[in-house]
Amino acid sequence: MHVLHELAEEHITIMGMLHEVVNLGIITPEAQSTLLAVKSLILSHLKKENDQFYPVLRQAAKTDRDLADQLQAHGRELEAVYGLAFRFFNKYAEGAGGSNKEFAQELGMIYAALRERIRREEGYLFKEYEKLISQKKT
Repeated sequence: MHVLHELAEEHITIMGMLHEVVNLGIITPEAQSTLLAVKSLILSHLKKENDQFYPVLRQAAKTDRDLADQLQAHGRELEAVYGLAFRFFNKYAEGAGGSNKEFAQELGMIYAALRERIRREEGYLFKEYEKLISQKKT
């Protein structure tokens, strides 16, 4: 379960860092720096998921149609949420953003979308992963 613990901790860190930016509420050098750090953390987090977490689920999905459907749905959601997030990071972390009002609105959307994505991933996929790992041990 080590990888699940690491992923969950990273989820907490990512959301905490975004919350810091939410509290700033305006585009500042500190907010830009934090956004770059969040972007970097998300990229390493996604690599860890792709290397250690999803292969176990994808293997099981070859014989479990429900899991395959869930992975497909989660994959589409992942692409949409992280695409939105990275467009936001690129826009604001590199100083090419809009007004403080636009920043706050877009950040709120990103924060809510990532929070919901994490909730679903931990609520369903983490449990599926745990079951699969438990079955392998027996």
